[in-house]
Amino acid sequence: MPKAKNASKPKKHLDKFFDLIVANSIDFFNASIKDFKKRPKYSVINFCSGLELTLKARLLIEHWSLIVKRPEEADLLRFQNGDFLSVTVEESVRRLTSVGGEKFSRDEIKCFERLRDHRNKVVHFCHDAYSKKPDPKLLEEVAAEQCTAWCYLYRRFVGGWSEHFKKHRNKVEALNRKLHGQRVFLRAKFATLKPDIDREIASGIEYRTCAACGFRSARSGEVCAPVHRIECHVCGTHDTFLRIACPKCHQSTDIEDIVSATCENDGCEADIALSDVMEEYVPSYDSRDEEEQSFYCASCEHPEESATIVGGRYFCFCCKQWFASVERCEYCGEQLVGFDPAGSGFSGCFMCEDAAREHFFDKD
Repeated sequence: MPKAKNASKPKKHLDKFFDLIVANSIDFFNASIKDFKKRPKYSVINFCSGLELTLKARLLIEHWSLIVKRPEEADLLRFQNGDFLSVTVEESVRRLTSVGGEKFSRDEIKCFERLRDHRNKVVHFCHDAYSKKPDPKLLEEVAAEQCTAWCYLYRRFVGGWSEHFKKHRNKVEALNRKLHGQRVFLRAKFATLKPDIDREIASGIEYRTCAACGFRSARSGEVCAPVHRIECHVCGTHDTFLRIACPKCHQSTDIEDIVSATCENDGCEADIALSDVMEEYVPSYDSRDEEEQSFYCASCEHPEESATIVGGRYFCFCCKQWFASVERCEYCGEQLVGFDPAGSGFSGCFMCEDAAREHFFDKD
């Protein structure tokens, strides 16, 4: 964690700044909704500002200096006066990952990047689409963008971030209801696509209700058992889930997050652990001359082995990412996916970095 000037101030002293940032982010989200129909350009700008402030609020919980562009130069008095250059969306995500232990999927990161790029375009360049009365296609684009981004944020508000944002839960829920109203601008698109979707459903293709836009427009397909991929034809949301046999009732069930998975079947609701999935899908091996095909994941840094070979590639059941190779840590010898072994003989991997640091640097 970065050491900043005046960092000894009690955390309680900074709570008001967290509340102010959250309140400001909610104001921007509300302004985005208000501007949506008549001034979509400002809706895009305000929504992105709300996203940035939400991520900064979460960073503040780790340490106030993390919001500053250059934490090593952070000064508490200047921070309190608002006299500093703050981090971008990309930097916030990186710091939340490396310092806060948060995990962001590739789809989530791409969604935030698209929102940022759209905001930058309407801020810095003149677009004919925004210079006249907004047409339905433009509103569809903005609505899809916002529905998807909000879906990712809302999952965090009611999930891992719920304790941090509990004082603001009522306002978050009010925002959620308002943003669901944006779906009216996607109904025309869904109505256009529905005949094709119905034909595919009749032919046996699976469609699910999209968590972002609420329409039964998310096409589901198996990548390689047990990994399934969905893509919404209305708002463009992508996601990955696991379809496995419940170890208790033995019926098929879908899992979105293996860290907090339960069986969806009526009357069962059994907890499903990562070990259950690994036991089922780690390929068999001969212990006499082979190594077990289970690996740690350097991308999500889950403390248990969470990756294995699925369909000839490496897949992590925890962060649901694919990897091209597995590498060995030169210090501890563990095998990891999503890992660059260069220099690991000195720095180690996330499993042994403390031991490596103590061995090479902290002897004195």
